[in-house]
Amino acid sequence: MIAYAWRSGLIGVGRVVPDGALQIARGPEAKLFDALSALARLSYDKPPNLLVPGVPEAADDDSRIGAMVKFSNRLRARMEGAARRTA
Repeated sequence: MIAYAWRSGLIGVGRVVPDGALQIARGPEAKLFDALSALARLSYDKPPNLLVPGVPEAADDDSRIGAMVKFSNRLRARMEGAARRTA
């Protein structure tokens, strides 16, 4: 599965990355959702959505991209750590 994020910080998960979204992680569904649930921020919507921390409040595109890269790196590290613990 692939986790992706929109410019707004909204996170989605699917088999393909939609046009206009950026891939933030890829991996087995269970590990991906575990990492997302631990690291993503919840929106105030009903029902709540997952958001990339730092993106909704970013002042400019450079800050937004920086927050996405940082989050993507944290997701991958968490998923790799989970893989090592189960091996």
